[in-house]
Formats: sequence, C-alpha cells, structure tokens
Amino acid sequence: MKRRVDVTVMGLPLSVRTERDDAWVHGLAAQVGRRLEELRRGAKNATTQQLAVLVALNLAEELAEEREKTAELTEVAQATLVRVRAALEALSAEDVDEAEEDVVVAEA
Repeated sequence: MKRRVDVTVMGLPLSVRTERDDAWVHGLAAQVGRRLEELRRGAKNATTQQLAVLVALNLAEELAEEREKTAELTEVAQATLVRVRAALEALSAEDVDEAEEDVVVAEA
C-alpha cells in the first residue's frame, strides 16, 4: 500500500508516494541532494532547474549502463546454462549406455 514520505532536497519540501520505508526514500533524497550540490559547486551560474535536469540525465545514464550490464550478464548466464544442460544430457546418455552394457553382460 502506497503512503506518503516527506523529504527535503536542496531546501525544497517534497511529498513522495511510495511502498518503500522512510529510510529508503530519505536515502534516495539525500543522494539526489548530494549530486545537486556537487553540480552546483561546478556550475555556479546554473539554475536549480538546470541542475535538476543534469542530475536526472546523469542518473538516466547510470541506469542505462546498469541495464546494459544486466543484459550482458543475462546473455552469459543463458549461454552457460545451455552448456551445462548439454553436458548433463551427455552424462545422462553415457549412464544409459553403461546401463545397457551392464544388462548385456548380465544376460550373457
């Protein structure tokens, strides 16, 4: 169930609707606040709105990079799974062959 968590970022009070706990939301707000302050120190003539958009672009870039990494890891994991399944099937086939040999030897 969503509820409100009140935070302040760069002196701006905000009310966030979330299912997360207060500490999570406050941590995110603090992270955004730190990034805004970092940019403000480097871009003294930028407006708060410009700083906010720059932080949003930086966060979007980081998210896109993480998604790319996740996609690459998923591909590696899927390829590894295919190889493991093939190896297990080969082992199972060997077990069947050995069992058949045992049956032939037992019948003789």
